[in-house]
Amino acid sequence: MTLEIILAASMIYSGGDVIELRPSSEGHVAEVYYKNSPDQNSRGGVYRLELDGVEVSVQVIVSGDETLIVHPYDPTMIAVPDWIDVPDGMEVVVQIMLPMF
Repeated sequence: MTLEIILAASMIYSGGDVIELRPSSEGHVAEVYYKNSPDQNSRGGVYRLELDGVEVSVQVIVSGDETLIVHPYDPTMIAVPDWIDVPDGMEVVVQIMLPMF
């Protein structure tokens, strides 16, 4: 089952997990932070996050490790990496950036 949530805020909690679109710590357009909670069951789905005019789609696939797939809605931006596996208890950051070429 796919779940689409449109948020006014940049953060959601899903089954104990945290997904946040926030200003980039590396000077890029923004970044997606994901924490896979070790204590609760994760909930898969597709989430739409917005921050200061930047919109991204974040898909969480639950199967063993969670797989995170990130796509900016603006075709001039890219996600680096655009997908990543996240074991229980781990955190990842995906940069939203303009291509460097």
